[in-house]
Amino acid sequence: MKSISTAFEILMATLAGEANSSKVTTLGPNYPNGWSTLAYIHGAASPPNAPEVQGFLANGYSDPQDPTSEQIAVLALGMNWSNFFLYYQYGAPPDPLSSDITRVSDGTLTIDDLYNTAYLSARDAIWDSIQQFLGNLPLYICGMGLGGPLAQIAALDLRPGVSPSGPKGQFPPKVQPPCFTFSTPNVSSSSLVDFYNQQVKDTDGNIAANTYWAGKPGLTVDFFPTAPNDSKAGLLGNPVSIQNVKLPAVDVPWLERGNTFYIQQLGGVPQTGPNIPGNILNPPSGFKQTLAYTFALLAAEAYHQAQHPNTVGPGAPGFNLQALVNYNGQP
Repeated sequence: MKSISTAFEILMATLAGEANSSKVTTLGPNYPNGWSTLAYIHGAASPPNAPEVQGFLANGYSDPQDPTSEQIAVLALGMNWSNFFLYYQYGAPPDPLSSDITRVSDGTLTIDDLYNTAYLSARDAIWDSIQQFLGNLPLYICGMGLGGPLAQIAALDLRPGVSPSGPKGQFPPKVQPPCFTFSTPNVSSSSLVDFYNQQVKDTDGNIAANTYWAGKPGLTVDFFPTAPNDSKAGLLGNPVSIQNVKLPAVDVPWLERGNTFYIQQLGGVPQTGPNIPGNILNPPSGFKQTLAYTFALLAAEAYHQAQHPNTVGPGAPGFNLQALVNYNGQP
């Protein structure tokens, strides 16, 4: 993939994170300057194992700080955690990725069944939005965390070809849409990885997909993309580690897999929304908000110890780590 500016990487991380927001369909994305929605993407849940897919096709400046920069379109696909856990089934066998997407019949091109089914539920909306609203804008694709595999499937699905390949006979884009994913779980077989990296190419023959993760030699902060299944090849596209990565103040996985963390690690400033103060409604008798906050900090320390057992996190004021309670070698 051609040289990419840090500002563009921050833009992709911003939009990818917004697609995962539980409020994206009701309040809309919190866009950078100069960006607006062309279409919303929705794929209904497919019980028993496929959560809803959400996202948007948007357009704006390739550098939100430069109104003279190129206008582009971005397809951002996501899935929020609460919806994911309603349908996730641990240990479900992988499923061949739909031949509608691969355009070949090959049972070894497998992916976690959840993602195959979920993407197909949103496929009509994705192709319809591009046909109706893309026009001549250059198209990019992004996803983060749970949305990462959806974006990667879309990059494969929307690769150029000489024949109609859309669900309603649409022709694919004439140029491969580059794909940017962050903190993407490991869900693909080695055969699919090889196939993907052969198919998703730019006009110069380079892989047109980057998979970012927060890690460097000697320090892994975000355990995606090797997790949740270390035995899978899973890493679609070019692996890109963030070399100046630092542990967050409170080392918990839901923070590390969000756009605020990635934007900050890339040197950017996250978009801000209205400040909503915490308020406990109808607290039970004896409830103390300060004590609850202290316990939340101590619970976070347990996550920190599980991920980085040789370090000590911030804990809570007035508390010192005395001992670890381990099970199977893990705190």
